[in-house]
Amino acid sequence: MMLNIRPAFACLIIAFLSYSFSTLPVLGEDWRQWRGPSRSGTLSDSPRLRDQLPPHGLSPTWVSEANLTGGGGWSSPIVASGRVFVYMHRQRPKPGLQAPPAQYPMLTDEQKGTMTPQAIDAYEELRIEEQMTRLRGYFDWSDDVVCLDASNGKTLWNHSRPSGATRWRQSSTPVYDAGRLYYLGADRAMISLDAETGQLVWNTPLPFKPETDEPTVSSPVIVDKAICVSAGRLLAYELESGKVLWQGDPETTRSIYSSPTVWRSDKGNYVIAHVAKGNTICVEPRTGTIRWTIETFAERSSPTIAGDLLLTYGGSRKGGLRCYRLSHDGAEIVWMNQRLNDSGSSPTVVDDLVFLQGERNLVCVDLKSGETQWSEPIDATDSRYTSPASADGKVFFATEGLLCFQAAREGMNPLFDAGLVLDNRLVAKEEVRKRLKIDSLEETTEGRPKAQQLWHAEVITPGPLRCVTPALADGKLYLRTNGRIVCFDLKRD
Repeated sequence: MMLNIRPAFACLIIAFLSYSFSTLPVLGEDWRQWRGPSRSGTLSDSPRLRDQLPPHGLSPTWVSEANLTGGGGWSSPIVASGRVFVYMHRQRPKPGLQAPPAQYPMLTDEQKGTMTPQAIDAYEELRIEEQMTRLRGYFDWSDDVVCLDASNGKTLWNHSRPSGATRWRQSSTPVYDAGRLYYLGADRAMISLDAETGQLVWNTPLPFKPETDEPTVSSPVIVDKAICVSAGRLLAYELESGKVLWQGDPETTRSIYSSPTVWRSDKGNYVIAHVAKGNTICVEPRTGTIRWTIETFAERSSPTIAGDLLLTYGGSRKGGLRCYRLSHDGAEIVWMNQRLNDSGSSPTVVDDLVFLQGERNLVCVDLKSGETQWSEPIDATDSRYTSPASADGKVFFATEGLLCFQAAREGMNPLFDAGLVLDNRLVAKEEVRKRLKIDSLEETTEGRPKAQQLWHAEVITPGPLRCVTPALADGKLYLRTNGRIVCFDLKRD
């Protein structure tokens, strides 16, 4: 049916629509889940970013008023619709109670050297049992989600609810979709919140009893109106209602560390997940049907998709870095690089290059051949589990500071290597060393411990929270530190 609209009225409609669309803000991609839009650590739509820091350092656009100190896990921030969201698993002492000294403290290496493997295992069972008794009996636990205004860091809402104790803090990252926020709580429930108000929409416990007291590090992913996560086994919920759609077999789909990702193929969308026994599976998101299984020896890392290529990364050189070509019937190995491994870091892809960290080195690998292009040591005491992120052809690595380098195969060209000093400015580490007189302290044996303590207090303590991936959106970088969310405007002047 054709509508008969008078010319004058039509002109008014056109004028109104033209004005309305011209006044809408132009936004790039959001970072609405762990590791960005495609869960690959890469932001493809980004303004031009700066190549260097000002001589005096880069001051933050804002520092959150919300205090994130006192622990809370290692969840990464996400950015969506002009808001920043961060999840925390918090522990608070119960009023009037004080835990007695532990009867089974952590064993030292010297103590382990005097014990048999069987004795060590028996002791560890008692230690873990005592640890959980203390955590449940002497502390209150909560799941807190804080929502910040992405333009100024002001707190818009804080949703807190009682939760459960786990051996260490729950650290999965929430995901945003169509005005709602979803996260996996430490009490083993999937939660949906209204992202505008922070009000609870639904709360669905896991449909099974977890086998251990270990937290779930896996971050949920959304595809085809389903939310999928690894929580002891792979399972999925209906996005709108929270109803459990399916749950995988606990023996074959078990995992609590690796996060599933989505392969968007020409024949539909599929979930790719690392699971038990070193396998990686391809699953139909609405039914849980496994289309194929391959042995990749990937462990705690998460799969990375680049077009029809799948990258897997193992915790040992047996797995190494592998590239597969995806199809609906299986995945064919393209190449393996078994000189690389990490406990839980995941790679990122920029054009035809793969960037990753392993064995305390940052590495560049050719996506087509798998050949290592370069490898450079990382200036950090412990960089395990930290994954790089990229935007505008630049790679960012946040551990004990923020390293930014150009994505190039000719070698690592650092654009800046900065520490986050106590006033939350990004200052080149060389400049920080000069100001603290670190070099002169390190020249003497007596001064080396003092230099280490000074560097730890001035740079590492106020710096990025270990294991957390920064978020990138609209030319800004959002970094979770030991106490705050700090936002830096990286757009080129």
